[in-house]
Amino acid sequence: MDSAMPLNHPARDMDAFPLSSAQRGMWLAQRLAPDVALCIAQYVELHGPLDLDLLNEASLTAGREFQSTFLRIFEVDGEPFQVIDPTIELSTDFVDFRTATDPVGTAHAWMERDYTSPIDLTRDMLAESAVLQVGEQDYLWYSRIHHVALDGYGAMTLVNRIATLYTAATEGRSPEPNRAADLRTLYAIDQEYRASRRFESDHAYWAGRVAEMSEGASLSPVVVPAVAKSTPATSALSDEAARRLARSDDVFGAPAAPVVVSAFGSYLARMTGSDEVLVNLPVSARTTVILRRSGGMLVTVAPLQVSTRSGDTLANLIQRVQWEVTGALRHQRYTLEDIRREAASRKAARVLAAPMVNVMLFHPKITLGTLAGDFHVVTSGPVDDLLVNVYTTGTPEKTMVEFRGNPGRYSDEELQTHQRAFVGLLEEFLTANPATATGDLHPETAAEGARRRRRAVQLDFWRSALDGLSTEPILRADHIRPGHQDDLDGRVVRRVPADVHGKIRGLSGVCAFASYSVVHAALAALLARLGGRGDVAVGTPAGPRGCPLILRSRVDTASTFDELLASVHTTEVAAFRHAEIPFDELATTLGLPQPPGGSYPFQVALAFARTGRTDEAARLPAGGGNDLHVTCTEHGPESGIDIEVAFSTASFDPATIQTFTDQLVRMLEAATAEPDVAVGDLVFAAPAALAGLTPALGAPARPVQLFPELLSAAMPTEPNTVAVADGTKELTYCELDRHSNRLARLLAERGAGPETVVALALPRSMEFVIAVWATAKSGAAFLPVDPTYPAARIDHMLTDSGAQIGITTSSYRAALSQASSASWIELDDAATAADIERCRADTLLAADRRRPLRPDHPAYVIYTSGSTGIPKGVVVTHRGLANLVAAEREGLMVNPASRVSQFASPSFDASLFESLLAFGSGARLEIVPRGVFGGAELSRILTERQITHAVLTPTTLATLDPGDLPTLTHLVVAGEACPPDAVSRWSPGRRVFNAYGPTEVTIMSTRADGVHRSCDDWRAGARHVRGGSRRATPSRPAGGLGRAVSRRSGPRPRVSPPRRLDSGSLCRRPVRAPRRSDVSHRGRGSLDEASPHPRIRRTQRLAGQGAGIPDRTR
Repeated sequence: MDSAMPLNHPARDMDAFPLSSAQRGMWLAQRLAPDVALCIAQYVELHGPLDLDLLNEASLTAGREFQSTFLRIFEVDGEPFQVIDPTIELSTDFVDFRTATDPVGTAHAWMERDYTSPIDLTRDMLAESAVLQVGEQDYLWYSRIHHVALDGYGAMTLVNRIATLYTAATEGRSPEPNRAADLRTLYAIDQEYRASRRFESDHAYWAGRVAEMSEGASLSPVVVPAVAKSTPATSALSDEAARRLARSDDVFGAPAAPVVVSAFGSYLARMTGSDEVLVNLPVSARTTVILRRSGGMLVTVAPLQVSTRSGDTLANLIQRVQWEVTGALRHQRYTLEDIRREAASRKAARVLAAPMVNVMLFHPKITLGTLAGDFHVVTSGPVDDLLVNVYTTGTPEKTMVEFRGNPGRYSDEELQTHQRAFVGLLEEFLTANPATATGDLHPETAAEGARRRRRAVQLDFWRSALDGLSTEPILRADHIRPGHQDDLDGRVVRRVPADVHGKIRGLSGVCAFASYSVVHAALAALLARLGGRGDVAVGTPAGPRGCPLILRSRVDTASTFDELLASVHTTEVAAFRHAEIPFDELATTLGLPQPPGGSYPFQVALAFARTGRTDEAARLPAGGGNDLHVTCTEHGPESGIDIEVAFSTASFDPATIQTFTDQLVRMLEAATAEPDVAVGDLVFAAPAALAGLTPALGAPARPVQLFPELLSAAMPTEPNTVAVADGTKELTYCELDRHSNRLARLLAERGAGPETVVALALPRSMEFVIAVWATAKSGAAFLPVDPTYPAARIDHMLTDSGAQIGITTSSYRAALSQASSASWIELDDAATAADIERCRADTLLAADRRRPLRPDHPAYVIYTSGSTGIPKGVVVTHRGLANLVAAEREGLMVNPASRVSQFASPSFDASLFESLLAFGSGARLEIVPRGVFGGAELSRILTERQITHAVLTPTTLATLDPGDLPTLTHLVVAGEACPPDAVSRWSPGRRVFNAYGPTEVTIMSTRADGVHRSCDDWRAGARHVRGGSRRATPSRPAGGLGRAVSRRSGPRPRVSPPRRLDSGSLCRRPVRAPRRSDVSHRGRGSLDEASPHPRIRRTQRLAGQGAGIPDRTR
């Protein structure tokens, strides 16, 4: 759709005005679905002599009075406006179908083609009218108009006005004067309402209702967009049911609409297994006389909550629904778009998705002179889900129940089945005594409702129980499976000694079926310790058809084994009580992986059997794609338990599973011997493994160099070599040195120096690089601040860090003023440029700084997101920078001819990693434009600029083609876990490295060769892998990684009075090795970082301060 009308269009010179709130909702809906016309259409069936010219004249007169048929929509800069265009040539067409084989059927097909044809709101006529002749004196007077111009209520009013004008002309008298308001008046009324207390009252009402509403339900599990043509299924009510519905006020004490909504709400609740359902009710929103006699688009939809309760009578249910309807009608001018906006603000947008019920128990007759015609609705617009129409028609009059369904959600058979079932329920509903219990009506749907309600309870249980379940394997395999292999072709068997078996049985006081629960608890504890996460899922063959049940345990290593056992037993009992739904149905509903297309969402299965029993149900069906099946066979009372572990040799070596099985037995021995010991303190490693625990060490440390010394050393032998390029701008090393020296001197004049922080509110740019160099040379620590962050976040970062000086540009200055009172240097300000220019360009000496710069002074401050949502600062000193630069230069093979991309956001220390990668070897840093995030644009830039070294995340790599980057010889993958297939794709023709390290250890701590999976430590790095109890862990288990070298992580110490960031305010106390959310493995003599392990979040204490360790991998 062309979103702008040409500048010379006559509508621009007319009296245009904006759309009303209801019109705007229709305009937006049409914009979102341009191929689906949002039209209403109807026809009047006439038999007798019809004056076509008079009908055309009456239609034009009424159209001008109501204005809707002469409406045009146009847009200016994406905003819609409306104008009344009297120049529109609008006349009633005439089409003669008398020669067709089936004139009536052909006429209906013609109408269908018309109302389903797409409409361009800014170019097409919004209204169409035609007389379709289907017999000698038989006519269908058809009219169609877009919903943005007129609603169904207004259309009926307009048709009646045309009939009045026609009749007055045939009788030779003057018609009654027009009393309809014009569209501009309707717009003014809408604006007056939205500025009134009534609007505020309506807002308060719907805000309260939305907060209490349950999620909408549908008779179809399929969700697809609406189409222009819906599918009908229609039948008539019995005469008795129709009479009682017509007399509903006398029979039920409520109008017909609440009665029908109550019946449909009951049906919807039964068919979805829900006690609370939503039903949408169309309302006219015409609460005044002038609105009721006018045209325009005002109609909206009111969502109604229908609550069905056990023991309800018809009278109880209808009364509750009547209250809902009454409340909705009292606040009906609040539009559906307003309600949706309220729902979205409460993150409950889906609550409005529900079937709609429309009750029209009137049979409108249209009188044109001596002709009396029947009014028929062709369409009320596209149907998103289901529309239930209850209306009267024909002679003699019948009450019809029509289902109109979205054909993408309901097949013809499904729609007819639901329609017949509902009509059956409605018949009994209408003919029953109001004191009748609703549960006694229509046994067929009542029984189905009970079954679905049980299923809904089961689904709710599993939805909650499995919410957030990780499908990542908890155990690291030895090999990557070649494709999807299901064969568990390996076996390892180990006997649990009789004395341990006796201790297992002795724990029966804790739970009823001790052996199974104790082994399950020990297995969960072992998996949690080996996998480094407390969320452990184990499958067991106890579901319908031998399908698995998922037993999900939360293992807290600080809890005792007794406590874990009780928790595991509770989990088992709850799972077995909700085991009616087969796993394949459960997986489909909850979106869980399942065979044959995937594996079960657990890696390890547990089954139990007894001696002498061949229990096939004790094993899961083949084809689950799982790695380990643990089958326990119990030999009589306290005679021992055989533990058989079946495994796939495509994933695990036999020696690995032998070790795992031994560890499980030792875990059982330790847990049953001391069940009151914390799970994290249970020893399951073999004595030989425990004896060999030493830290993995990197190469010897380089002598410490301060940040400015590293930058001075970066000057190549040829100082006119380009240091940094930003598009067409370039700076040589000599120019970068001189520019940064001048800025550094200005910073020193304004108070920057050791133990101070300078905020750099600059995007990825050449200016940012200069600012980093200048801040380092002044002796201060730089703090990158994304200038697009919310003011509150920036204020927190600046206040928490104590930054009193900042560097930015004028485009960001206004936003920064709202966030902090820091003194800002605007690089593009003329006065600032003059101040910088007057400063000397020679190298700053130690005497030029406010105080001596030492290795333990902060070099930079990085704020991580924080597990609590509050940014947490990490202060990194100069001490590790020389080791980092040396490791980059040697390990990543950078030389002065190399070109390094600057792609990371300045807010992340990966940006500094890229800079030092270039400057540490006299190479060239190429800055990637700020608006580039990946894909073809990034690929083009990397190729055109001949990038040789890049640091990218796996997510970014997924948008690139390795073949498009011929110059890229060295790729560092960081920021996320690197999948093996990424290494396979990118390794040919280049070196691929997987780099890792927490912010606290000066950006990176390990580098793994992506091809050979060898893992090296950065210089002076020492890695200990520790379990949850902070004990060193043996081969295979995952544990916390790291040795903190940052000054602090997390909030600054709270002191009174507040201290600024001067000497000592960034704590220098000894820092013990922190627990990290990043998890690593100790391999056979080394740590394998090529396959990072899933991580868990923790908040620990660093040097007496709260330190939320960021859940981030580099």
